[in-house]
Amino acid sequence: MSELVCYIERAERGMLPVRLRLVSTRVDQAWTFPDVLADDRPALLRGLREAADWIAAQVKAQNRSSLGAVVLDTDGSRAGWVTTHSAEPETIEAALLQAAAPGSGEDDGTGLVETPPHVALAPDMQITGAVSVQPMDPEPVRSNTHPKHQPDTQQKRRVGVAMVPDATVRLLLDELDERGVGVGRVVSIWHALTEAFGDSSVSRADRVIATPGGTIAHAMIDPDDGRLVWVWSRNDAPLASGAFRLARGAPGGAEAPPFILTGSDLARLAGEWLAWSTQLAASPTRFRLMLPEWVWQDDNSLGESVAAVWPGATVDIAMEDDPVAHVLARFADALGDGTVSSSQPALVQLQNRPGKPHRAMYRWAAAAVAIGALGMGAAAYHIHSSAKVASSKADQARTAWRAKGGELSPAINDGNFALPAYDAKMIEDLRLALETRRRAVAPIAITPQKPILRELETLSYVLGNPDYEVRKITLSPLSVTIDLVVPDTAAYEELMTSLERIAGSSIAEWDQTPRAQGDNVRVTLNGTWASQLRTQPGGA
Repeated sequence: MSELVCYIERAERGMLPVRLRLVSTRVDQAWTFPDVLADDRPALLRGLREAADWIAAQVKAQNRSSLGAVVLDTDGSRAGWVTTHSAEPETIEAALLQAAAPGSGEDDGTGLVETPPHVALAPDMQITGAVSVQPMDPEPVRSNTHPKHQPDTQQKRRVGVAMVPDATVRLLLDELDERGVGVGRVVSIWHALTEAFGDSSVSRADRVIATPGGTIAHAMIDPDDGRLVWVWSRNDAPLASGAFRLARGAPGGAEAPPFILTGSDLARLAGEWLAWSTQLAASPTRFRLMLPEWVWQDDNSLGESVAAVWPGATVDIAMEDDPVAHVLARFADALGDGTVSSSQPALVQLQNRPGKPHRAMYRWAAAAVAIGALGMGAAAYHIHSSAKVASSKADQARTAWRAKGGELSPAINDGNFALPAYDAKMIEDLRLALETRRRAVAPIAITPQKPILRELETLSYVLGNPDYEVRKITLSPLSVTIDLVVPDTAAYEELMTSLERIAGSSIAEWDQTPRAQGDNVRVTLNGTWASQLRTQPGGA
């Protein structure tokens, strides 16, 4: 379904709206502003309100809730190029403002040079909110040269820039927003011309002629305004643009054309294109021109004259009684078919202008912040109250334990201390007093005597074997040592098994050292007493 597009025709360098056109596939309606002066602010505001009322009524009559796009004419608009590191609109606008300031000169190291001078010297450039600055095709031009010689995006490069006066358009958008009429996109006629005949909307036969991704030149004659509007495009994005007025026709009554196109106008177009091609290192491979048949009044052939504008480019001439309406209708179709979207190039400052949804979001955000602040205030008050209660209880507890501490140890009250030092001294004195009393009643661990005789009796049950030759037995409070000779290895293993299984022994572990002695085995055993502790009341 085709979208509804509103085209704004203006005068007085784009500051005074003259006529509105609502165009779609089936609709072409116009509304003329009342005659007002650009500096008559009350009358201008009344006209904008009436225009918004008319648009809202037409949108409602079409069973729609919004406009697909608002398209601005080229009156008062300028196009040129700048040398820049960054193609961000804010950066370029700041550089152009600096270049437009009195006394601005060459590049001062900021990386942006205004070229040519007339780009920055728009009459309303230094009026805040009067002009939108929009870079065209922010992507750098890539050539077929070696990668080493290709331009670097971090280096300075030429970027086309369009400057469109839009102060009254901002007011009209605000009036539409007040009436609940949404606007999908805000573009210039250069953008509309690019997307109406761009790569995504050309036919299969056109694609055979046009190189995908190449530079295409579009131009049309506005018969009502007597202006030639042209734009270069690549990948449905404007690359360069311009517009200039045609000569008025010779007086001849009602049948005489108001404007005429001559070979001189086409020569001027070729001169502008040559300058842009030199700056951007780009060249159109196809040239499409739309115009009413009666506009061409030159004696030479129209086809030959148009082909001479850019030799080598494929030329396509279309005769249209109303080229503007044809472009807007195709653009509306592209919007309705989804061929173009809001992410494509546009007049960003106007398209992203805050409306009712944004204001509602700000109000809800402010309300949420206020509620959060109230909640945090209540929490802070609760914490403050709890802190006062806790501080009071702490003072009571401190007074109570000081009194109790003074009863337990009167000496801690001696001396004159500040409160923190006093508390620390009192705690330390109480700790020492407690430790003294604890040690006075704490049990003392006593190590019992080793059961040497009982252990000797226990070992005799094993060592009394007649096959064993006991050489030496030493039992002391520290350890037990046995030196003996057994007949063979089997007897040694039987000895160790008996010692491990003997009942009533106080030896926790045996460390044995066997070694051969002739046919026998000599064994040295070192035993460790098991630990046995018992407690009894003790004192300090």
